[in-house]
Amino acid sequence: MPANPPRRRGPFSPLRHAMVALVALTCSLGCDGPTAAQPGAEAQATPATVTVASWNIEWLGTPDKRRPPGEGHLQQVDHLAAYMAASDADVIVLQEVAVPWLSVGPNGEPPALAPPRSRTTHLQTFTNPILDAVCAAMNAQEAGADWRHAIFPARGRSIVHCTGVMWNQAVLTPQGEPRPLFEEERTPMVRPPWAAAFSTGEGKTDFVVVSVHFKAGDANAQRHDEALAILERLDRLVDDGDVVVIGDTNSRSTQDPAIRAFNDAGWQDLNQANQSTLPTGRYGLDRALIPQDQPEFAGSRQQVLAQARLDGRVVRGDAFRRLLSDHLMIVTTLRTMDDDD
Repeated sequence: MPANPPRRRGPFSPLRHAMVALVALTCSLGCDGPTAAQPGAEAQATPATVTVASWNIEWLGTPDKRRPPGEGHLQQVDHLAAYMAASDADVIVLQEVAVPWLSVGPNGEPPALAPPRSRTTHLQTFTNPILDAVCAAMNAQEAGADWRHAIFPARGRSIVHCTGVMWNQAVLTPQGEPRPLFEEERTPMVRPPWAAAFSTGEGKTDFVVVSVHFKAGDANAQRHDEALAILERLDRLVDDGDVVVIGDTNSRSTQDPAIRAFNDAGWQDLNQANQSTLPTGRYGLDRALIPQDQPEFAGSRQQVLAQARLDGRVVRGDAFRRLLSDHLMIVTTLRTMDDDD
């Protein structure tokens, strides 16, 4: 990030070369009311801190792709809502979300999941019917809550292995629509990241969250290239210095080339202890990356929600993997201050 950026009109800078204009389109999938980004009135009050979470939700919407012991098990709305609500998050970025279409049975049975379409426009946001219901459940649990979400397509216009974002609009106000860091259709990333900007109140901290899902396995060189590409786009397209890059980095340690690229660029990995983010207790794949020079992140730490309370019992390990995901949720915070950028 430049040390002394120019005067800004918003979190995203003008492009330095001609790019395709983003027209954000929202696809309604039978939910009660819109859940995609709706710029409007400011949030009711400015919180002292904002809680940012990330969760790889393991193929939500396509349970046949989940690995044992979760294979074939569609996560239940009340379970998802309970675990998410326990994070006390104000914004949650997501990985591994599909966009299945709803189908109603011939006798008027409740909507069931139908196979997702495999292609869409690469600049179009969507909603997921399961997350529509999760947002509604979380809104019902907390008076005044206003949870919404948007899902972002993967490379090749795929809507089967997507990232996304959920936010409580009673606390945070979207600053425009989410936008892709890579507007061209061909990108170096299978899951191209999108940036979503939020305000905590008039004259107070605004910030940008970027949900990432790097290449898995031993693809160190590819993850390094993905990290460099994201850093270049952030420097070029995002003016605000308060940025959280968070998600499933698939980096098993701080020595992963992708994490080292962020460190070399002046960022800090909040999972320097390599704390496990998996129910199995192996590997710290999920990480929050923050700029080292922003006062809003002074004292920020990464925490892991290692268990869930579902149906009156504590769930962890294999039970967590079957009912929820093969990843745990991670959480961090940033301080709300007078806006300095």
